[in-house]
Amino acid sequence: MKKWKSVQQDIEELAASNKLIPFVGSAISYFQPTNLPLGKGLLNSGLQGIFPCRKLFIKDEYKWTSDEKEIDRHSPEVILQGLAEGLLNRAKLADLYNTMSAMPYNSLHQILASALLNAKVPALFTTNQDRCIEDAGRGQFPIIYDKQDFSLGLREGLFHFHGAIGGASEYEIAKRRQSLTFTLNSMGPHLTTEHKVLDDAVSNNSLLCLGYSGSDPDIWYSLSEILEKYPEATIYWCVRGTPSSNLIRLQGKHPNSISYFKET
Repeated sequence: MKKWKSVQQDIEELAASNKLIPFVGSAISYFQPTNLPLGKGLLNSGLQGIFPCRKLFIKDEYKWTSDEKEIDRHSPEVILQGLAEGLLNRAKLADLYNTMSAMPYNSLHQILASALLNAKVPALFTTNQDRCIEDAGRGQFPIIYDKQDFSLGLREGLFHFHGAIGGASEYEIAKRRQSLTFTLNSMGPHLTTEHKVLDDAVSNNSLLCLGYSGSDPDIWYSLSEILEKYPEATIYWCVRGTPSSNLIRLQGKHPNSISYFKET
């Protein structure tokens, strides 16, 4: 793994030439005051909303029921979707996600929104479904979240690859709800309409992944396929701690294209 200083000049030159597109994940919403929980913390918060009488995963593991032990074997996002869609329905799951609409944005969201507003980056990509970057931009740039929007291609705006929540009208709320891609619906093999936008971005720009594990199967397969097509392309990936197994696998397939580094 590289250090930040080893890629700093390359990234700064790409940013100066307006050839760098940030691709952000859930970890950017971890910082105050947004404070969105990650991993099992997110799972526990969601489960408490569904089963308020049972404090799952709070007590010692040796006290877990057999069902809780089985649940713990799966990723948090898969569990939330399976429980909410099975016990409630898709609309109810969307309602759970919509509770994130009121989350305050943090300084990182502001920096990203400002970069887009001031034409420092050609676009912003995210798999996040929250409104934080959108709110930080105060409605001053396009929000691209459904397949019809993606079909128009790469352009200035915030691209939500897995849909977006919120909305200013009943029509927009319903439209955004329909755009949501949950974990079990993103198992691959790769993106559909959204694939071309990612292809255009990688072929003409460089991605800078921030707070993103690279574990979404549809994104993973699309990136791998695109890098096969453009072996000279480079994706810069900022990693906190150990890279995810999916990122290690992607870098193993495309060692000359995936350049991951630590912040310090």
